[in-house]
Amino acid sequence: MSTKTTGDRGEDIACRFLSAKGYGIVATKWRCRQGEIDVVARDGATLVFVEVKTRRGLQSGEALASITPAKRRRMIAAAYAYAAQTDEPDPPWRIDALAITISPNGTACCTHVENALDW
Repeated sequence: MSTKTTGDRGEDIACRFLSAKGYGIVATKWRCRQGEIDVVARDGATLVFVEVKTRRGLQSGEALASITPAKRRRMIAAAYAYAAQTDEPDPPWRIDALAITISPNGTACCTHVENALDW
């Protein structure tokens, strides 16, 4: 399975996972000059920008560890760009991370970190 296919599957799993938690999915794969936001969701009145990291097993390392300081800066810039284009003046928002590990038998394990920039 290609990296893109794995990533696309992970984003689908992420949307189902977040929806089951009561989040409303607003957009996926939103792009701007500053970068891409994998999933934009709503948690009540709060916009949630979700970085999805998917791995097939643990041989590639822990998914959340791959969010580097440079990636964090791009995530913040993209979140500001998205928030600026909404009709709401200064909407409340946060950035979450969702790590998905797909086992050899195809089951997925999800780890959701809210306010991921705080950890």
